[in-house]
Amino acid sequence: MGAHLSAGLDSAAVATTAARLLRPADENVVAFTSVPRKGFDGAVPPGRFADEGPLAAETAAYHSNVEHVRIASDGRSPLADLDRSFFLREAPTLNLCNGVWSNAINTAAKERGVAVMMTAQMGNMTISYDGLQLFSELVRQGRWLAWLKAGRAITRATAMRWRGVLAHSLGPWTPELLWAVLQRVAGKGALALTDYSAINADQIGALDLGERARARGLDFTYRPRADSFETRLWVLRRIDLGTANKGTLAGYGIDLRDPTADRRLVEFCLSVPTEEFIADGVPRALARRALADRVPASVLNERRRGLQAADWHEGLLAAHNEVQWELDRLGECKAARTALDLGRLRALVGNWPSDGWNRAETINAYRLALLRGVSAGHFLRRATRSNM
Repeated sequence: MGAHLSAGLDSAAVATTAARLLRPADENVVAFTSVPRKGFDGAVPPGRFADEGPLAAETAAYHSNVEHVRIASDGRSPLADLDRSFFLREAPTLNLCNGVWSNAINTAAKERGVAVMMTAQMGNMTISYDGLQLFSELVRQGRWLAWLKAGRAITRATAMRWRGVLAHSLGPWTPELLWAVLQRVAGKGALALTDYSAINADQIGALDLGERARARGLDFTYRPRADSFETRLWVLRRIDLGTANKGTLAGYGIDLRDPTADRRLVEFCLSVPTEEFIADGVPRALARRALADRVPASVLNERRRGLQAADWHEGLLAAHNEVQWELDRLGECKAARTALDLGRLRALVGNWPSDGWNRAETINAYRLALLRGVSAGHFLRRATRSNM
Protein backbone atom coordinates (compact mmCIF):
# COMPACT_ATOMS: atom_id res chain seq x y z
CA MET A 1 0.00 0.00 0.00
CA GLY A 2 1.35 3.41 -0.96
CA ALA A 3 0.27 6.94 -0.13
CA HIS A 4 1.16 10.48 -1.10
CA LEU A 5 2.30 12.36 1.99
CA SER A 6 2.80 16.12 2.04
CA ALA A 7 3.26 18.42 5.01
CA GLY A 8 -0.49 19.12 5.05
CA LEU A 9 -3.45 17.60 6.80
CA ASP A 10 -5.27 15.77 4.02
CA SER A 11 -2.58 13.35 2.91
CA ALA A 12 -1.51 12.93 6.54
CA ALA A 13 -5.05 11.92 7.45
CA VAL A 14 -5.14 9.27 4.73
CA ALA A 15 -1.65 7.85 5.23
CA THR A 16 -1.80 7.68 9.03
CA THR A 17 -5.31 6.23 9.15
CA ALA A 18 -4.24 3.53 6.70
CA ALA A 19 -1.21 2.82 8.88
CA ARG A 20 -3.40 2.37 11.96
CA LEU A 21 -5.75 0.04 10.12
CA LEU A 22 -2.90 -2.06 8.67
CA ARG A 23 -0.82 -2.33 11.84
CA PRO A 24 -2.74 -5.30 13.34
CA ALA A 25 -1.99 -7.26 10.16
CA ASP A 26 1.69 -6.28 10.40
CA GLU A 27 1.52 -4.44 7.07
CA ASN A 28 3.21 -1.20 6.10
CA VAL A 29 2.38 1.97 4.21
CA VAL A 30 5.00 3.40 1.87
CA ALA A 31 4.58 7.18 2.01
CA PHE A 32 6.01 9.26 -0.85
CA THR A 33 6.83 12.96 -0.48
CA SER A 34 7.85 15.28 -3.29
CA VAL A 35 10.78 17.50 -2.28
CA PRO A 36 12.96 20.06 -4.11
CA ARG A 37 16.43 19.09 -5.21
CA LYS A 38 19.03 18.85 -2.47
CA GLY A 39 20.37 22.27 -1.55
CA PHE A 40 17.52 24.24 -3.12
CA ASP A 41 17.18 27.58 -1.35
CA GLY A 42 15.12 29.60 -3.82
CA ALA A 43 12.60 32.15 -2.64
CA VAL A 44 8.93 31.18 -2.39
CA PRO A 45 5.76 33.30 -2.16
CA PRO A 46 4.78 34.65 1.30
CA GLY A 47 3.06 32.14 3.54
CA ARG A 48 4.54 29.15 1.70
CA PHE A 49 7.55 26.88 2.26
CA ALA A 50 9.51 24.87 -0.28
CA ASP A 51 10.49 21.60 1.38
CA GLU A 52 7.63 19.52 2.77
CA GLY A 53 10.00 16.67 3.56
CA PRO A 54 10.78 17.46 7.23
CA LEU A 55 7.17 17.81 8.36
CA ALA A 56 6.11 14.79 6.31
CA ALA A 57 8.94 12.83 7.96
CA GLU A 58 7.60 13.78 11.39
CA THR A 59 4.20 12.44 10.43
CA ALA A 60 5.71 9.22 9.11
CA ALA A 61 7.85 8.77 12.22
CA TYR A 62 4.70 9.02 14.35
CA HIS A 63 3.77 5.53 13.09
CA SER A 64 6.05 2.52 13.25
CA ASN A 65 4.71 0.95 10.06
CA VAL A 66 5.15 3.92 7.72
CA GLU A 67 8.16 3.86 5.40
CA HIS A 68 8.97 7.39 4.23
CA VAL A 69 10.40 7.97 0.74
CA ARG A 70 11.43 11.43 -0.48
CA ILE A 71 11.28 12.01 -4.23
CA ALA A 72 13.25 14.88 -5.77
CA SER A 73 12.64 15.92 -9.37
CA ASP A 74 16.25 17.13 -9.79
CA GLY A 75 15.62 19.49 -12.68
CA ARG A 76 13.72 17.05 -14.89
CA SER A 77 12.04 18.74 -17.86
CA PRO A 78 8.29 19.36 -17.40
CA LEU A 79 7.87 18.45 -21.08
CA ALA A 80 9.63 15.09 -20.81
CA ASP A 81 6.46 13.00 -20.43
CA LEU A 82 4.13 14.89 -22.79
CA ASP A 83 4.00 12.17 -25.45
CA ARG A 84 3.61 9.35 -22.95
CA SER A 85 0.91 11.25 -21.08
CA PHE A 86 -1.03 11.76 -24.30
CA PHE A 87 -0.76 8.06 -25.07
CA LEU A 88 -1.96 7.05 -21.60
CA ARG A 89 -4.66 9.65 -20.96
CA GLU A 90 -5.58 11.30 -24.28
CA ALA A 91 -6.19 14.57 -22.44
CA PRO A 92 -4.11 17.69 -21.78
CA THR A 93 -2.03 17.70 -18.59
CA LEU A 94 -3.17 20.66 -16.51
CA ASN A 95 -0.07 21.05 -14.36
CA LEU A 96 3.16 19.98 -16.03
CA CYS A 97 5.25 20.99 -13.01
CA ASN A 98 3.37 18.68 -10.67
CA GLY A 99 3.39 16.01 -13.34
CA VAL A 100 7.17 15.80 -12.95
CA TRP A 101 7.06 14.71 -9.33
CA SER A 102 3.84 12.74 -9.72
CA ASN A 103 5.37 10.60 -12.45
CA ALA A 104 8.57 10.24 -10.42
CA ILE A 105 6.53 8.96 -7.46
CA ASN A 106 4.67 6.52 -9.72
CA THR A 107 7.98 5.19 -11.05
CA ALA A 108 9.41 4.76 -7.56
CA ALA A 109 6.21 3.10 -6.34
CA LYS A 110 6.18 0.67 -9.24
CA GLU A 111 9.78 -0.31 -8.47
CA ARG A 112 8.70 -1.10 -4.90
CA GLY A 113 5.75 -3.19 -6.04
CA VAL A 114 3.09 -0.77 -4.84
CA ALA A 115 -0.22 -1.67 -6.49
CA VAL A 116 -2.55 0.77 -4.71
CA MET A 117 -1.68 4.43 -4.12
CA MET A 118 -3.83 6.61 -1.91
CA THR A 119 -4.18 10.33 -2.53
CA ALA A 120 -6.15 13.10 -0.83
CA GLN A 121 -7.07 15.49 -3.60
CA MET A 122 -10.60 16.23 -2.40
CA GLY A 123 -9.62 16.80 1.21
CA ASN A 124 -9.92 20.58 0.97
CA MET A 125 -13.61 20.16 0.18
CA THR A 126 -14.27 17.48 2.80
CA ILE A 127 -12.24 16.82 5.94
CA SER A 128 -10.08 19.95 5.87
CA TYR A 129 -12.51 22.49 4.44
CA ASP A 130 -11.47 25.89 5.85
CA GLY A 131 -14.96 27.19 6.66
CA LEU A 132 -14.34 30.73 5.39
CA GLN A 133 -17.80 30.93 3.81
CA LEU A 134 -19.13 31.22 7.35
CA PHE A 135 -18.85 35.00 7.21
CA SER A 136 -21.03 35.41 4.12
CA GLU A 137 -23.50 32.87 5.50
CA LEU A 138 -23.86 34.83 8.73
CA VAL A 139 -24.41 38.04 6.76
CA ARG A 140 -27.07 36.40 4.61
CA GLN A 141 -28.80 35.06 7.73
CA GLY A 142 -28.62 38.41 9.53
CA ARG A 143 -26.76 36.87 12.48
CA TRP A 144 -24.71 39.97 13.25
CA LEU A 145 -23.64 39.10 16.79
CA ALA A 146 -22.39 35.72 15.62
CA TRP A 147 -20.62 37.46 12.71
CA LEU A 148 -18.88 39.88 15.09
CA LYS A 149 -17.80 37.03 17.35
CA ALA A 150 -16.44 35.00 14.43
CA GLY A 151 -14.60 38.05 13.07
CA ARG A 152 -12.96 38.75 16.41
CA ALA A 153 -11.96 35.11 16.76
CA ILE A 154 -10.26 34.80 13.37
CA THR A 155 -8.41 38.13 13.65
CA ARG A 156 -7.02 36.96 16.98
CA ALA A 157 -6.17 33.41 15.92
CA THR A 158 -4.70 34.14 12.47
CA ALA A 159 -3.03 36.88 10.45
CA MET A 160 -6.35 37.84 8.85
CA ARG A 161 -7.38 41.44 9.43
CA TRP A 162 -10.87 42.95 9.52
CA ARG A 163 -10.40 43.94 5.89
CA GLY A 164 -10.20 40.25 5.03
CA VAL A 165 -13.24 39.48 7.15
CA LEU A 166 -15.23 42.12 5.28
CA ALA A 167 -14.02 40.78 1.94
CA HIS A 168 -15.23 37.27 2.77
CA SER A 169 -18.46 38.68 4.21
CA LEU A 170 -19.49 41.05 1.42
CA GLY A 171 -17.39 39.94 -1.55
CA PRO A 172 -19.97 37.54 -2.99
CA TRP A 173 -22.41 40.41 -3.58
CA THR A 174 -19.90 43.07 -4.61
CA PRO A 175 -20.23 44.06 -8.31
CA GLU A 176 -17.37 42.73 -10.44
CA LEU A 177 -16.08 46.18 -11.39
CA LEU A 178 -16.08 47.40 -7.79
CA TRP A 179 -14.38 44.19 -6.64
CA ALA A 180 -11.61 44.73 -9.20
CA VAL A 181 -11.13 48.30 -7.96
CA LEU A 182 -10.99 47.16 -4.33
CA GLN A 183 -8.43 44.52 -5.22
CA ARG A 184 -6.20 47.12 -6.82
CA VAL A 185 -6.58 49.42 -3.80
CA ALA A 186 -5.56 46.50 -1.58
CA GLY A 187 -2.44 46.04 -3.72
CA LYS A 188 -3.49 42.65 -5.07
CA GLY A 189 -4.36 43.69 -8.59
CA ALA A 190 -7.15 42.33 -10.74
CA LEU A 191 -6.19 39.43 -12.99
CA ALA A 192 -7.37 39.22 -16.55
CA LEU A 193 -7.90 35.82 -18.12
CA THR A 194 -4.94 36.42 -20.43
CA ASP A 195 -2.61 37.06 -17.46
CA TYR A 196 -2.56 33.39 -16.50
CA SER A 197 -3.86 31.71 -19.66
CA ALA A 198 -2.33 31.26 -23.09
CA ILE A 199 -5.68 31.58 -24.84
CA ASN A 200 -5.84 33.67 -27.99
CA ALA A 201 -7.68 36.82 -26.91
CA ASP A 202 -9.85 36.67 -30.03
CA GLN A 203 -11.26 33.38 -28.83
CA ILE A 204 -12.58 34.82 -25.56
CA GLY A 205 -15.34 36.63 -27.44
CA ALA A 206 -15.68 34.15 -30.27
CA LEU A 207 -16.39 31.34 -27.81
CA ASP A 208 -18.42 33.61 -25.50
CA LEU A 209 -16.31 32.39 -22.58
CA GLY A 210 -17.67 34.96 -20.15
CA GLU A 211 -21.25 33.76 -20.52
CA ARG A 212 -20.23 30.11 -20.58
CA ALA A 213 -18.25 30.63 -17.37
CA ARG A 214 -21.19 32.30 -15.63
CA ALA A 215 -23.47 29.45 -16.68
CA ARG A 216 -21.06 27.05 -15.01
CA GLY A 217 -20.70 29.08 -11.83
CA LEU A 218 -17.18 30.31 -12.56
CA ASP A 219 -16.34 33.91 -11.67
CA PHE A 220 -13.34 35.28 -13.57
CA THR A 221 -12.85 37.92 -10.84
CA TYR A 222 -12.62 35.18 -8.18
CA ARG A 223 -14.81 36.88 -5.61
CA PRO A 224 -15.45 34.87 -2.44
CA ARG A 225 -18.39 32.53 -2.62
CA ALA A 226 -21.51 32.91 -0.52
CA ASP A 227 -22.47 29.39 0.52
CA SER A 228 -20.20 26.67 1.87
CA PHE A 229 -22.44 23.80 0.81
CA GLU A 230 -22.79 24.97 -2.79
CA THR A 231 -19.11 25.91 -3.00
CA ARG A 232 -17.96 22.44 -2.10
CA LEU A 233 -20.47 20.75 -4.37
CA TRP A 234 -19.36 22.98 -7.24
CA VAL A 235 -15.71 21.99 -6.79
CA LEU A 236 -16.51 18.31 -6.38
CA ARG A 237 -18.68 18.26 -9.50
CA ARG A 238 -16.27 20.07 -11.80
CA ILE A 239 -13.45 17.55 -11.41
CA ASP A 240 -13.34 14.08 -12.92
CA LEU A 241 -10.06 12.26 -12.40
CA GLY A 242 -11.18 9.05 -14.08
CA THR A 243 -9.10 9.50 -17.24
CA ALA A 244 -5.97 10.50 -15.31
CA ASN A 245 -6.35 7.62 -12.85
CA LYS A 246 -6.90 5.06 -15.60
CA GLY A 247 -3.80 6.38 -17.36
CA THR A 248 -1.74 5.81 -14.23
CA LEU A 249 -3.13 2.30 -13.91
CA ALA A 250 -2.26 1.56 -17.54
CA GLY A 251 1.20 3.15 -17.45
CA TYR A 252 2.44 2.11 -14.03
CA GLY A 253 0.12 -0.66 -12.81
CA ILE A 254 -0.91 1.55 -9.88
CA ASP A 255 -4.54 1.99 -8.80
CA LEU A 256 -5.02 5.54 -7.51
CA ARG A 257 -7.68 5.94 -4.83
CA ASP A 258 -8.81 9.04 -2.94
CA PRO A 259 -10.48 8.25 0.40
CA THR A 260 -11.24 11.97 0.90
CA ALA A 261 -13.64 11.70 -2.07
CA ASP A 262 -15.52 8.72 -0.64
CA ARG A 263 -19.23 9.46 -0.97
CA ARG A 264 -19.93 8.64 2.67
CA LEU A 265 -17.26 11.08 3.83
CA VAL A 266 -18.47 13.75 1.41
CA GLU A 267 -22.05 13.45 2.66
CA PHE A 268 -20.93 13.56 6.28
CA CYS A 269 -18.76 16.64 5.82
CA LEU A 270 -21.51 18.44 3.91
CA SER A 271 -23.83 17.82 6.85
CA VAL A 272 -21.47 19.35 9.43
CA PRO A 273 -22.33 22.97 10.41
CA THR A 274 -19.89 25.46 8.90
CA GLU A 275 -19.00 26.76 12.38
CA GLU A 276 -17.30 23.44 13.17
CA PHE A 277 -14.78 23.92 10.37
CA ILE A 278 -13.61 27.29 11.68
CA ALA A 279 -14.13 26.87 15.44
CA ASP A 280 -12.47 29.52 17.64
CA GLY A 281 -11.36 31.40 14.54
CA VAL A 282 -9.07 28.62 13.33
CA PRO A 283 -9.68 27.53 9.71
CA ARG A 284 -9.73 23.76 9.12
CA ALA A 285 -10.48 23.31 12.80
CA LEU A 286 -12.45 20.10 12.29
CA ALA A 287 -9.49 18.32 10.72
CA ARG A 288 -7.09 19.62 13.37
CA ARG A 289 -9.29 18.20 16.13
CA ALA A 290 -10.03 14.91 14.37
CA LEU A 291 -6.38 14.15 13.60
CA ALA A 292 -4.89 15.06 16.97
CA ASP A 293 -4.42 11.37 17.85
CA ARG A 294 -2.46 10.43 14.72
CA VAL A 295 -0.62 13.50 13.40
CA PRO A 296 2.14 15.38 15.31
CA ALA A 297 1.36 18.81 16.73
CA SER A 298 3.99 20.42 14.50
CA VAL A 299 1.92 19.46 11.45
CA LEU A 300 -1.45 20.27 13.02
CA ASN A 301 -0.29 23.75 14.04
CA GLU A 302 1.55 24.70 10.84
CA ARG A 303 -0.23 27.69 9.32
CA ARG A 304 1.93 27.99 6.20
CA ARG A 305 1.31 25.90 3.10
CA GLY A 306 3.83 23.79 1.29
CA LEU A 307 4.61 24.79 -2.30
CA GLN A 308 4.48 21.85 -4.68
CA ALA A 309 7.35 21.76 -7.16
CA ALA A 310 9.05 24.75 -5.56
CA ASP A 311 12.02 24.32 -7.92
CA TRP A 312 9.76 24.16 -10.99
CA HIS A 313 11.59 26.93 -12.82
CA GLU A 314 14.89 25.03 -12.81
CA GLY A 315 13.37 22.24 -14.89
CA LEU A 316 11.74 24.80 -17.18
CA LEU A 317 15.00 26.67 -17.73
CA ALA A 318 16.81 23.44 -18.54
CA ALA A 319 14.07 22.61 -21.06
CA HIS A 320 14.47 25.85 -23.02
CA ASN A 321 15.25 24.09 -26.30
CA GLU A 322 12.39 21.62 -25.84
CA VAL A 323 9.92 24.44 -25.24
CA GLN A 324 11.15 26.29 -28.32
CA TRP A 325 10.90 23.13 -30.42
CA GLU A 326 7.33 22.51 -29.26
CA LEU A 327 6.30 26.09 -30.04
CA ASP A 328 7.76 25.73 -33.53
CA ARG A 329 5.64 22.61 -34.06
CA LEU A 330 2.54 24.37 -32.71
CA GLY A 331 3.05 27.14 -35.25
CA GLU A 332 2.38 24.56 -37.96
CA CYS A 333 -0.81 23.29 -36.28
CA LYS A 334 -3.93 25.20 -37.28
CA ALA A 335 -5.89 24.23 -34.16
CA ALA A 336 -3.09 25.44 -31.90
CA ARG A 337 -2.64 28.70 -33.83
CA THR A 338 -6.37 29.38 -33.48
CA ALA A 339 -6.68 28.55 -29.79
CA LEU A 340 -3.41 29.92 -28.40
CA ASP A 341 -1.54 33.20 -28.36
CA LEU A 342 1.65 31.70 -29.75
CA GLY A 343 3.23 35.13 -30.19
CA ARG A 344 3.02 35.76 -26.47
CA LEU A 345 4.40 32.31 -25.65
CA ARG A 346 7.37 32.87 -27.96
CA ALA A 347 7.99 36.24 -26.30
CA LEU A 348 7.99 34.60 -22.88
CA VAL A 349 10.57 32.05 -24.01
CA GLY A 350 12.69 34.80 -25.53
CA ASN A 351 12.69 36.85 -22.32
CA TRP A 352 13.43 34.51 -19.43
CA PRO A 353 13.47 36.31 -16.07
CA SER A 354 16.87 36.47 -14.41
CA ASP A 355 15.27 36.17 -10.97
CA GLY A 356 11.97 36.66 -9.17
CA TRP A 357 10.50 33.31 -10.13
CA ASN A 358 8.42 33.39 -6.94
CA ARG A 359 6.62 36.60 -7.92
CA ALA A 360 2.94 36.19 -8.73
CA GLU A 361 3.19 37.78 -12.16
CA THR A 362 6.07 35.45 -13.12
CA ILE A 363 4.23 32.38 -11.86
CA ASN A 364 1.12 33.42 -13.79
CA ALA A 365 3.08 33.96 -16.99
CA TYR A 366 5.42 30.96 -16.95
CA ARG A 367 4.09 28.25 -14.64
CA LEU A 368 0.49 28.80 -15.74
CA ALA A 369 0.21 30.50 -19.15
CA LEU A 370 3.35 29.12 -20.82
CA LEU A 371 3.34 25.56 -19.52
CA ARG A 372 -0.42 25.09 -19.72
CA GLY A 373 -0.38 26.62 -23.18
CA VAL A 374 2.34 24.21 -24.30
CA SER A 375 0.40 21.31 -22.79
CA ALA A 376 -2.87 22.29 -24.48
CA GLY A 377 -1.07 22.92 -27.78
CA HIS A 378 0.70 19.56 -27.64
CA PHE A 379 -2.64 17.86 -27.09
CA LEU A 380 -4.17 19.69 -30.08
CA ARG A 381 -1.16 18.82 -32.22
CA ARG A 382 -1.37 15.13 -31.38
CA ALA A 383 -5.18 14.89 -31.40
CA THR A 384 -5.44 16.52 -34.85
CA ARG A 385 -2.51 14.46 -36.11
CA SER A 386 -0.64 17.59 -37.10
CA ASN A 387 3.15 17.15 -37.07
CA MET A 388 2.89 13.91 -35.15
